[in-house]
Amino acid sequence: MRKYALKKAKYALKALFALSQDNANGQKSMLIAEIARQEQIPKKFLEAILLDLRRMTVFCTANAAKRVATLY
Repeated sequence: MRKYALKKAKYALKALFALSQDNANGQKSMLIAEIARQEQIPKKFLEAILLDLRRMTVFCTANAAKRVATLY
């Protein structure tokens, strides 16, 4: 269980970093598939992580219908 939590945290940080890099370049949102490919994160796992972050209202919102993630 601990290994799963560590991997989930690592992937969450990688995804947020990718979003912040795109945000710094003027893009406000990014396709979840693009984040998964760029950061080598399993897409379904990334979707679950982003939904968890959205529920906690941490840093981003994930639009599952459009498969887009956006930083607040």
